[in-house]
Amino acid sequence: LSLWGVAAFKVAYIAAGFLFLMSICLASTFGLVNTIIQERAPNHLRGRVSALTSMVFFGLQPVTALGLTSFADAVGMTRAMLIGAPIYAIGALIVLAGPGRKASAPQEASQTPS
Repeated sequence: LSLWGVAAFKVAYIAAGFLFLMSICLASTFGLVNTIIQERAPNHLRGRVSALTSMVFFGLQPVTALGLTSFADAVGMTRAMLIGAPIYAIGALIVLAGPGRKASAPQEASQTPS
């Protein structure tokens, strides 16, 4: 919604408010992702899993930035943001509701009666 708001509103104060909200949401998301990775990775692999996650994230950023800026050059920045916002929302809903969410959840310790 914040990305859409930045693109849709031409008034600088309103767009700045959406931009502030988007930066808070992204910072929270990145922190939450790193926390979940740290909690779910086995102790002996935690450093390797975190390094691989960072490498994939920062390795894909330049490639996607080139693709997105090429798309924005073709259709315009405002239109690219208005198109990208619902695509991002749909992708987030797929990840949040997908089957992988339940499959990778930490398993509860089973209680055995004594």
